[in-house]
Amino acid sequence: MDPLTDIERAMLDMEAEWFATPGGKETAIRDRFAVSPTRYYQRMAKLITRPAALEYDPVTANRLLRISRGNR
Repeated sequence: MDPLTDIERAMLDMEAEWFATPGGKETAIRDRFAVSPTRYYQRMAKLITRPAALEYDPVTANRLLRISRGNR
């Protein structure tokens, strides 16, 4: 299994707690990861399909997978 990077773990952590972030999610994305929200969501879409993401945080990864499948 391909292990997660520190940034990938931080992305999953933020998805689990972003609602507690002052200033909104898009601001938090720019501040924490120095990328646009669009790029962040592209990376997240790939990340949540990886077994390592499901192992690291199954609740968050599965929630995001359900949301992404519902938007298709």
